[in-house]
Amino acid sequence: MVRSVSPVVRAATLLALFSVSHAAKMRFGSTTPAVGAATLLALVSGARGDDTTIPCTWSPPGHPEIEYDFSKLETGQDLSVAGTEGNQRYFLRVCADTIESTQSCCQSCDHGIVASAVQTWSSAGDSCGALGSLTTASWVLANPAKPAGGAKMSFTGGDITGIGGPQRSMDLIFACDASQTAPLLTNPTDDGAGHYTLTVKAKAACPRTPQPLSYGWLAIILGGSAIVAYLVLGIAYNKKVRELDGLDLIPQWSYWQMLPGLVYDGVVFTHANVRWYMHHGQKGVSEYRAHRNNEARPPAARRAASRAAPHASRLPTRAGAQGADSRRRVT
Repeated sequence: MVRSVSPVVRAATLLALFSVSHAAKMRFGSTTPAVGAATLLALVSGARGDDTTIPCTWSPPGHPEIEYDFSKLETGQDLSVAGTEGNQRYFLRVCADTIESTQSCCQSCDHGIVASAVQTWSSAGDSCGALGSLTTASWVLANPAKPAGGAKMSFTGGDITGIGGPQRSMDLIFACDASQTAPLLTNPTDDGAGHYTLTVKAKAACPRTPQPLSYGWLAIILGGSAIVAYLVLGIAYNKKVRELDGLDLIPQWSYWQMLPGLVYDGVVFTHANVRWYMHHGQKGVSEYRAHRNNEARPPAARRAASRAAPHASRLPTRAGAQGADSRRRVT
């Protein structure tokens, strides 16, 4: 449990400590009474801090991959819902003491309970009971058979019911609802014996579970594994069976030596064709395709097509593009 004291209360405490110490020294010649008074004042100030909170994340035992994080349900304000009878109303803050229990509802009661939730039952809202002590919070699964099916927080040690009755207790169920962006307090029930059940529906009540790998990550993992297996098995084969050493241990080392030159040839060929296309446009592409189709015809058909398209012979080929590029480098 964490108790925080507001800056205003802290400043007032320090100012009171200085004033009382100075007055006591002038009156008694000693600061001993002042120390006692200031200590009492500090304790009272701490006990009346502005908020009491508890941890708001939980993983079911045996399921560390699933995590419930209800901290986003804490808005700094009470959630409230009307009861089923008369002027009943319920107030609740997730993982923190209710604001209602520190205002008009229970100020005059001074129950001494850090309320997890309160129930009011008068039109003025000044009659209430704490449904449990925040410090008794315990976590369980809403459905033990489904670890990702929701969580439940239980509280005990609330105000007594009636005169000499049992202390109030409460179960707070967190229901995952992806369509509910803002937390909604619903379904208040009372079993008539001092035990209450409230439900909070919210998107933030959904558990965080491991997400399946995307196709991209699957491709990276499988591709990387294949490369590692290729290298390990290939090196082992070249070492044990072919009795090679040095760089020759790398599988298909002669091919990998040729790869840079093949890549360069592909780049040169692509560059030459792109430049030719940019110069001749779509019409030149059509003529180039007609020329390639003409080369696959019998000689007589090629001669006829050549007379019909006299410019086709000037279209570039891969060999011609490489020769032209070589002449440019020489010159």
